[in-house]
Amino acid sequence: MRSLFTPRRALRCLASALFILSLCGCTGHLIHQRQETSRDYTYIDFSRNPSPYRFRGRVGGEHSTFVKVLGFKGDRFTVELQQDGDAGFIVYGEGVIIQRGTAISDVIIEATDALLTVEISAYSYGDYVLTITKR
Repeated sequence: MRSLFTPRRALRCLASALFILSLCGCTGHLIHQRQETSRDYTYIDFSRNPSPYRFRGRVGGEHSTFVKVLGFKGDRFTVELQQDGDAGFIVYGEGVIIQRGTAISDVIIEATDALLTVEISAYSYGDYVLTITKR
């Protein structure tokens, strides 16, 4: 009886899976990490998926959400937060220029590379939709 598992077949399956994942990108901007200390971290790299990053969530109490965006010199981003409740956000990072509006921030990367951080929190609770667009 022949074994269904062979090293060649395993490599083909792995290569196929990696190829399909790289094509679809899923929401795959990069990594989402949830910590037990009521902090969520999402790391975004627009070079892998140029479509806008859109996320619907809820924050409040001790819970905060951090979205970190990898950018390079000359990159421009628009950060927009639509909220229902007390959700608010701040944008910061070394090597970035931030032009802040009420619900929208425009960001320009002036350093060779920078990690732009969007921090979302609420005093009570709030639902929000965060949209980050690379222009």
